[in-house]
Amino acid sequence: NYRMLITKGSTREIDHKTWVEAGSKFLAMVKVDNVQTLFEAMLSEGVDHHLLIKEGNVASQLNYLCELLKIKKICQ
Repeated sequence: NYRMLITKGSTREIDHKTWVEAGSKFLAMVKVDNVQTLFEAMLSEGVDHHLLIKEGNVASQLNYLCELLKIKKICQ
């Protein structure tokens, strides 16, 4: 069964040195309201990979997609 965790957060700027030290690959610093609660929800629901970071607020579209495809929603 598919599950989708839907939450909001923000990104922080990454300086060039940090990006190079991380391997000069995709890197995102994400801030969420309560990282421990989010992490515990991810683990307990089995949502541990395939993360999507999207600019803007697409929560309503993701909720609708879950309804259409009968995907279990985990909202934080």
